[in-house]
Amino acid sequence: MVSLTNNILPGNVYYFNNPYLIQTHEPHYHVVISILNGSIILFGVLTTQFENRKFIFKENNYDPSTLVRIKKTKYNSLTYSESFVDCNYPCRWGFIDFTQLLSNRQVNINGIISEDEFEQLKIGIDKSDLIEGETKEIIRRTTFQVI
Repeated sequence: MVSLTNNILPGNVYYFNNPYLIQTHEPHYHVVISILNGSIILFGVLTTQFENRKFIFKENNYDPSTLVRIKKTKYNSLTYSESFVDCNYPCRWGFIDFTQLLSNRQVNINGIISEDEFEQLKIGIDKSDLIEGETKEIIRRTTFQVI
């Protein structure tokens, strides 16, 4: 039997209610960007609010490459044809906390993004002025994995 926790890999897409998202209580799609030091999962949170993000990016003079488009495919089961990840604000979850959500079936596993999209997320994180250097170094070494 394969453990779900052994399959938390960069590029995987999950759908769950994230209490750390301040402006909504609705579940969102999340993509695993990396696992930091084996204990923290770094997620990109997907949004369909492109115009809102575009406005925020313009107001804050963010690098446009830090907003990454993720397309719906047969491999990821997203609801909308395209969503976006703001690489300036990834979400961190404790590995143990997230595996408990998985065990309690509070998370839906929704497939995987493309390798190209994953590489764009890595570039977005690297270009962000809001992400610290140590995290950027870990992300640079993270590889896309498919089971």
